[in-house]
Amino acid sequence: MVNRQIGRGEVGRSFRGAAVMNLNLNLAELSLDELKALSAAVAEEIKRRLRVGEGIEIVLETDGWYDPRKNGGAYVAIVRDRPGGGVEREFVDPVQKVYDSKRRKYRAKWVFRALPGTRIEARIRSGSWRNEHRDYYVVGPDGLREASQGEVLGL
Repeated sequence: MVNRQIGRGEVGRSFRGAAVMNLNLNLAELSLDELKALSAAVAEEIKRRLRVGEGIEIVLETDGWYDPRKNGGAYVAIVRDRPGGGVEREFVDPVQKVYDSKRRKYRAKWVFRALPGTRIEARIRSGSWRNEHRDYYVVGPDGLREASQGEVLGL
């Protein structure tokens, strides 16, 4: 249900708290301590992802027929801070995508669960060829609230 955008880079030897960027690991070259650290980092990531299912149900839909020819496809992404600075986006797959008769425009719907405090970036409104519209949200205890770009992306 959730796809992680993976960047390019080399794998560092310190796995704790760092994202593994290149999944071409040769486990035979790692020491026992490095394997234990990698195992702990993987277990921590699995626990974090499973906790997302415990949160508040979020439902987002495109605003009418969305035209991807203008600014690219519609998306919903969970935004997280990177350990080294910047942000990382986990793209959520839509549960429904219905195209028009010419297969140029579509309506999409995302349904997922998120914990309070989760930051969300969404491109669900069609813009013009010149303007790209993105919406920013923060999950609160009683549902979704709109937020500024700076609040979500940490600008």
